[in-house]
Amino acid sequence: PFPHPILHTIWDEGKVRNDHIEYNGRVAQMDSPSGFNRHATHVMGTILGAGINSNAKGMAPKATALAYDFFSDVSEMTSQAKPDQTSIILSNHSYGTLSGWDKNGSVWTWYGDASISSTRDWKFGFYNSTSGLYDEIAYNAPYYLIVKSAGNDNSDTGDGSKPPDCDPFDCIPTNGVAKNILTVGAVKKLTDPYTNPSDVQITSFSSFGPTDDGRIKPDIVAPGQNVFSSTSASASSYEALSGTSMSAPATTGTLVLLQELYKNLHGGNLMKAATLKALVIHTAREAGENDGPDYRFGWGLLDAEAAAKTIIDSDDLNVFVKELSINNGEVYELNLQPKENTKITSTLVWNDPAGQVLAPALNPTTKMLKNDLDLRLVDDGNTMQFPWKLDPSNPAAAATKGDNAIDNIEKLELDNPEPRNYKLRVSHKGTLINGKQDFSLIITYTSLIDSRVSYYWIGNTGNWDNGANWSLSSGGVAANVVPGSDDKVVFDENSFTSDNQIVSLTQPQQCYSLRWFANEQISLSLNSHQLTIKDGLNLLSKNISSITPGVILFEGTIATDAIVNLNDNNLDDLALKFSGLDARWQITGDFKIDQIEVIEGNVTIGEHHIQLNDFIASGILSKTLTLNRTTLSGVSNTLSLDFSNVLLDGEEIQIEVPSLATYNLDVGTNTFDGSIELMGGQITVTGSGVIQSVNGFGVLIIDGNLIWDDIVLNQGTTLNIKEGTTQVITGVFDLQASVANRITIVSPGSSVATIMLEAHNKICLDNLNIENVAVTGEATVNAGTNSKLINSPNWLQASCSSILFPDFDFEFNCEKASVFFKDKSSGPIVSWRWNFGDTNSNQNLA
Repeated sequence: PFPHPILHTIWDEGKVRNDHIEYNGRVAQMDSPSGFNRHATHVMGTILGAGINSNAKGMAPKATALAYDFFSDVSEMTSQAKPDQTSIILSNHSYGTLSGWDKNGSVWTWYGDASISSTRDWKFGFYNSTSGLYDEIAYNAPYYLIVKSAGNDNSDTGDGSKPPDCDPFDCIPTNGVAKNILTVGAVKKLTDPYTNPSDVQITSFSSFGPTDDGRIKPDIVAPGQNVFSSTSASASSYEALSGTSMSAPATTGTLVLLQELYKNLHGGNLMKAATLKALVIHTAREAGENDGPDYRFGWGLLDAEAAAKTIIDSDDLNVFVKELSINNGEVYELNLQPKENTKITSTLVWNDPAGQVLAPALNPTTKMLKNDLDLRLVDDGNTMQFPWKLDPSNPAAAATKGDNAIDNIEKLELDNPEPRNYKLRVSHKGTLINGKQDFSLIITYTSLIDSRVSYYWIGNTGNWDNGANWSLSSGGVAANVVPGSDDKVVFDENSFTSDNQIVSLTQPQQCYSLRWFANEQISLSLNSHQLTIKDGLNLLSKNISSITPGVILFEGTIATDAIVNLNDNNLDDLALKFSGLDARWQITGDFKIDQIEVIEGNVTIGEHHIQLNDFIASGILSKTLTLNRTTLSGVSNTLSLDFSNVLLDGEEIQIEVPSLATYNLDVGTNTFDGSIELMGGQITVTGSGVIQSVNGFGVLIIDGNLIWDDIVLNQGTTLNIKEGTTQVITGVFDLQASVANRITIVSPGSSVATIMLEAHNKICLDNLNIENVAVTGEATVNAGTNSKLINSPNWLQASCSSILFPDFDFEFNCEKASVFFKDKSSGPIVSWRWNFGDTNSNQNLA
């Protein structure tokens, strides 16, 4: 029900107070639990509280969400999960199976099964049917990540008649041990910036792994103690609560932001769930007494900034974010050439087929991993590096490196690689279930072959061509060098000290790529000069405007596959040009621009609203423009769209023609798969192609022989068709005029224009002024008794009910079956005669 780009949901113990001031209007309760619930309301605030109370601002304060109670969670998750990106993308589950000791007031109750064990609850670490269902849902919906609280059993000590729930290990119950989910433990808030692993302190309640088969759980940790958020007592109430129920939504909200960032940088596409999970684990801060993972902190402390930077810095040179697959017997390899005294880190995650569900038992060690992938790093001397692993028989022991045959997560770290060639390798053991396994791979290292330098703007207001305004590090000292055509350009949080700064060009400039993270209100002044960019442009800020004319030229090659993200900025003084043999650019954002010109290459625009003055396709070189659900309109009252020299592709394109607008559209010979929406303005359409539809009211001028699927015009419209042209209409022709607001159809000139209607229809119209326009084709067209016709052949002018119109429909089930004919005729019918074809045939007699 919401337009927010990342569809996420919570399942919790009751109804979210969706009128709370922190998120009123942004939460939809999808079921009907009775009464507002304190816990659910608190969880939701942690994810998306707006910050009305600044201490209660959620992780994704502009997000929207769906909410359910948890009583039918599996069936509801299944209905929301889809195999593609239309799926729910994230869900938060801050609840679990009632296990071991539980305290109600001052009374302790034990929920184990004495017939299985009189001292330990078998459900801790046990992979049950719900675990299997969670894994199956995630496996079948590869973009959907389930976020689950680890549980609070470490503080459940009981009444002394049986041991505490945790010893301190093995106390995450059932569905928290599923393989394809992200299980989150709780740590205390850091009071100062992170400096070393000892800064991360576990809470007294957070449940520890391992699972019964030895897998690493929790996956990560996040703050979960004394978390201040919304509660349900009133629409403006708050309180601080503690638990992994609080650390899980902090994580979920962060993941919403990471998916949104990725989507903004990748043309509207999302990460797979395994990629998002790999990213979080790859960038987690080290926690615990020893290097590597453990069963208390998992892979470490959630680090949103590091995860975001990995997405931003992904360049397939130093940083790789890959979504791949291998078939039976295949091996994936990637060549790496690291700089000396750097580090190679790689994380492999895959959604594994659901594990085997066993009969209830205490600590069965049956392995739940089905497809066992292996991550290795091999140098050119054949020395092999292995990923981290833990020993479930000694859960307090430090992680070692070796063959991990238990987890569907493998992380490999090599400090100080030698200056030699390496191969990163992904292979598998045995036979893969379903013959194939998708996987996600994150790699960060410093490549020896990276010749590109990043230059950071430090100049506040200043000229691009002044080397003192550039640094080799964020906020660093002046490099006294101006970026060149192979250099990356960055505007970040250290580029400006205040709003209303101006970045100017005093001569043509160039760079390899441009990324803008600064949030201040900044103006670009190109002063009629050209900025040439070889790769992509990413404006993550919406606070950028242009104040003088200029050109940004994207000059690509056959290897170019770049994002041009203009976000929602007003750049209406600037022109964009694209040139490069077989180069590919994807433009994103709801922006304003003066002009877009395609000289050579392939430009794609997705589901955005673009306001511009001109589109031009120039020159004789090959070029393609793809518009997928793109809306186009003018910056002011004029717009010229010339598609005559470009191959136009896409679907559901929309051109909005508002009141006072005067637009021109030349479709050339293309098929315009979309609609022209007349909203009171005027548009002139030329060419000889196909247009899906025109709707609304205004002035439609047609100059060319065009094919239209549908023309539906409202009262007050003028349809002006050039003399001598023929407009072929294959679908609906509907003119909705009234006595007070007639529709005019006219062809100025000495000869007539023609409307040819291909469909066999009876069309009844009225209140038209028709001059010099003939009608022909398969349809019977009645202009109506109140219409005025001048030199316009073939229009009928009568009462519609008096016009005899023969028509029928037919259907049959298969070849040589009976055919059923249904009469659909209208008018003053007094008799029927059917003619089924050849009168000389023995079968098709009249």
